[in-house]
Amino acid sequence: MIMHKHHIIPKHMGGSDDPSNIAMVTVEEHAKLHRELYEKHGHWEDRLAWLGLSKMITKQEIIRQVCIESAKKGARRCNHKRWGTPLDNPRTRKTPRKPGIGTGTHGRKWYHNPITNERKSFLPEEVIPDTWIAGTGKRKKKNCFWFTNGIRSGQFSLENPPNGWRRGRSSRKSS
Repeated sequence: MIMHKHHIIPKHMGGSDDPSNIAMVTVEEHAKLHRELYEKHGHWEDRLAWLGLSKMITKQEIIRQVCIESAKKGARRCNHKRWGTPLDNPRTRKTPRKPGIGTGTHGRKWYHNPITNERKSFLPEEVIPDTWIAGTGKRKKKNCFWFTNGIRSGQFSLENPPNGWRRGRSSRKSS
C-alpha cells in the first residue's frame, strides 16, 4: 500500500515540514483530506491536490492551472518547455491590468530627486514633489565614441582619443 505524507496545515496556509504537522495517509485518504480542505477554505491549491490525487485531472492540467493561478497573482510568465506557451500573454488577457502596474512605464514620466539620487516614474494624475526634476538624472556621454587598443574598449571624445587607440570596439577572437 502506497502511503503519502500529508501536511495537516498545508504549506500554502503557513504550515511547516515539522513532523508534528505531517500525517501518513493513503492516496485515497490524501485526496479526501484535500477535498475537505478545499470545501472548507476554498484554496485552489487544495482543489488541484484533490483532483490530481483522485486522477480526475492530468499532471499537465495541474501545471496549466498552477500557471493560470500564478499569473493572477502577478507572475510575469509561466512558460517552461513542458508547459507550453506563456499564459500571461497581454493579447489574450481577460482582465485588464491597472495603469502603471506590471505594464512598464507606459503613460508614465520619469522624474529624479537630485538630492537623494532617487528615480521614480509618475502617472500624469500623480502629484510630483517640489524637489523632483523631469528626466532620470542619468548623465549621458555626449559626443563620445568607442575606441579600442586591441585589448580594451572605452568611450572617449573625438577631440581627445588616447594615444595608440583607434575607432571601434575590440574584437577578441579566440584562437
